[in-house]
Amino acid sequence: MQGQTDGFAALSKKLNALAEGMDLKVIRRAARSAMLPVAKEAASRVPKSDSAHKTSRGRLVAPGFASRSIKRVAKIDKRRGRVVVKVGVASEAFYVAQFLERGTKYIRPMPWLEPAFAAKQGEVINRFKQQLKKIIDKEARKK
Repeated sequence: MQGQTDGFAALSKKLNALAEGMDLKVIRRAARSAMLPVAKEAASRVPKSDSAHKTSRGRLVAPGFASRSIKRVAKIDKRRGRVVVKVGVASEAFYVAQFLERGTKYIRPMPWLEPAFAAKQGEVINRFKQQLKKIIDKEARKK
């Protein structure tokens, strides 16, 4: 677990260095786009049930509900002057992240989100660079 946490910190440092001095809205767009491969990888790795089940809201959902609930959210933290992108599941599918990723007393851990991130780190950095370049070029053409 510690090695993966170090990987998150290293990636965050690299992305922050790339984005230094740029408009946060531009960075948010590029960062959200850069995390798409992680979201796709997470959707492919999330454990899937073989049968329909009820969510915490009592709704009956088909197998694969969790993989269809993978979301990317990018926000600007104005206090700290940075962009935060989160990849996870919609609130109705919280159990997949809370109980399966880490496990419980009764359920063995079945990590899927952290391994998805670890597998796509390099692609995230490259995609972030490409997206920033594309946005900068587009803005330069406007002026």
